[in-house]
Amino acid sequence: MSLSPTITKATRSSAIWPSTSWAPSIIGRTTPRATACSFGARSSLDGGKTWESEDIAILKHPTEPGVPWEDKPYVVADDSQGPYAGNLYVGWTRWTLTDSEILLSRSTDDGKTWSPPLEIDAHRGLPRDDNGALEGFSGAVGPDSTLYAVWADGDHIVLTSSRDGGRAFEPPRNIITVAPIMFHIQGTSRANGFPVVALDPRTGRLYVAWSDYRNGDVDVFCSTSSDGGQTWADAVRVNSDPLHDGADQFFHWLAVDPATGDVDLIFYDRRGDPGNKKATVTLARSADGGQSFVNYAWTEKASFWETTQAWPRGAGASTAHGRKSRPTQSRAIRSCAWEPQILKPLDRRAQNKGFAGEVRSLKGQAPNSRPARVGRKRRPFSNDAL
Repeated sequence: MSLSPTITKATRSSAIWPSTSWAPSIIGRTTPRATACSFGARSSLDGGKTWESEDIAILKHPTEPGVPWEDKPYVVADDSQGPYAGNLYVGWTRWTLTDSEILLSRSTDDGKTWSPPLEIDAHRGLPRDDNGALEGFSGAVGPDSTLYAVWADGDHIVLTSSRDGGRAFEPPRNIITVAPIMFHIQGTSRANGFPVVALDPRTGRLYVAWSDYRNGDVDVFCSTSSDGGQTWADAVRVNSDPLHDGADQFFHWLAVDPATGDVDLIFYDRRGDPGNKKATVTLARSADGGQSFVNYAWTEKASFWETTQAWPRGAGASTAHGRKSRPTQSRAIRSCAWEPQILKPLDRRAQNKGFAGEVRSLKGQAPNSRPARVGRKRRPFSNDAL
């Protein structure tokens, strides 16, 4: 179960996190026998330097056996100029002994109060934290205040939307077929490829990213919609290593630059380790509306990925503005030697002892300039650190 906070920015910065406790027994390997479960919000008025001392409860259950488990809350802010600008939305999965469901709560007063949970799924999923459950809520708001929400449901990504500030939602529908979105990654107790949705406020184009193992190893994919989510383009493979090379790319996150429309995806990348155990962090950028991606090495020093803890939603949630990406560190990122380096494109050709790639240095460029091509000079990308 995810215990990591999510942060968004509206008129005030808000952090959402679950505060949970449960009995140690597990019922049928499905849902913990929870005795208390709640999560709340705190806000910051100075850009995150300080936070309110007390949290405001979004949802709080009484302390008694059998209460639902509220899991993986994700907060979305309406920072548009639309009629519901300033609204905050939190979506999450509720687990019971019999099913899983997607709920949403909204705030219209900067997080001071929150509405009762609204179930926004069309049907409930399985009660086990695995394929078949409803999980991975992600949301984005358009320039007209339309809220778009996605989540995983079996072998599909589901989309719904609200045009009245989160009071009511369109019937959810399957938009993208995926391979199983829960999978095994060496060195982790559990892993997932939950969808992330983002939107270009200049054009209204929607982007959804996810990861799955349709090609054997785990890859990151992206699909786009230019008609408000009615139709979706074929999936584009984001990571540029050779197909079927046995290297996993996982724990992705997605952001769209509101100033340029560039699409940035960040993820853990094992293409440099023949043993598929050590990972670096890769930034993939698209400047053509998600039709193609150039991969850049955000870190070069690889680290083992081994954890039995809860996993992050992505390789550090990220934001982008003016072609500057700002990943947010997570516990897992910090343990993976997070050290931003000069970005260097990764070549599509992998070799046993490293792989070569065209060098595109950002040194000396303006902070908001896009990575520039500097000829066809190549130098090896060494795996000596692996």
